[in-house]
Amino acid sequence: ANTIISPDAPTVVTVTDVSKNSALPNQGDNSKTPLEYNDPTPITLALSDIQLSKTAADLTPNANTNITFTIKVKNNGPGTAAPVVLNDLLPAGFTYVSKTVSQGTYVEGTGIWSVGTLLSGAEQTLTVTAKVLPNKTAAEYTNKAVTDHPGDPVPGNNTSEVIITPQKIADFTITKTDGKTLYVPGTSNTYTIVVTNTGPSDVTGATVKDALPAGFTGTLKAVYTGGATGTATGTATAFATPATAIDETVNMPTGSTITYTLVVNVPSSYTGNLANTATVKAPTGVKNGAGVDAASVSATDTDTQDSRADFTITKDDGKTLYVPGTSNTYTIVV
Repeated sequence: ANTIISPDAPTVVTVTDVSKNSALPNQGDNSKTPLEYNDPTPITLALSDIQLSKTAADLTPNANTNITFTIKVKNNGPGTAAPVVLNDLLPAGFTYVSKTVSQGTYVEGTGIWSVGTLLSGAEQTLTVTAKVLPNKTAAEYTNKAVTDHPGDPVPGNNTSEVIITPQKIADFTITKTDGKTLYVPGTSNTYTIVVTNTGPSDVTGATVKDALPAGFTGTLKAVYTGGATGTATGTATAFATPATAIDETVNMPTGSTITYTLVVNVPSSYTGNLANTATVKAPTGVKNGAGVDAASVSATDTDTQDSRADFTITKDDGKTLYVPGTSNTYTIVV
């Protein structure tokens, strides 16, 4: 009998030789006479077609939320496969949370799933739950499972991947104050407006606006920190119209801040409460922390009118004496 090692498994396969041999080995002189194989017996080895499939519970999850991947491995036969080993290492766009395996062991640090023996027709499942990280590249959100089983006759089904497209999540805050509760027509107010992206996603293309009543004039300057960028400058510059005192598109990484200083000249004829609102809005496709499309976030400063005036009055008839029976002419200036 001859022995061979199956390319599909380390199991030793014993093959019975029933061919017709017309000579026997002669070992009397320590030599051998070759056997004559007039009718060799054909040998057929049973290989195993290992098939992978990988799916995700959500292809467009929100950043900073958990997602579950499901990996299934099946032996399409015809032979038994052992040992079956897969590689499913999470890319940099995810952090590991938990796992469940129907058979074998999975090591999250290496991504190796040691399934063990798979009988023909058998299927096993691995589920991996991971947190979706924000601000990664597209390649870092591509999750692939791979196996390279020896002798697999159908290698085309040995790889399966899913591509995740996370939805950006960003919460903006905005404050606005002039540090007082009263205003005086004919004087100026200095507003400080602070816009912050608390994340977790970087945002490109947010808008910041602040419209003033007609007739107002003034200047604007801005200080960008944490990687924020915009069109306003750090030098106080007169704004073109009160309706667009602040009107710019900004880019704001997570944790960045923009501080605006808006100096407003209030017309002397202005009356009533002075209410002024600044707003920031994320671009389309960016959601807030509640997972819904981000609406405008605004801050309003309201001052009550405090009209003030210094009056003078003079009166003079241009003389110091008067004569009874005559008239005096007075000039009064207010």
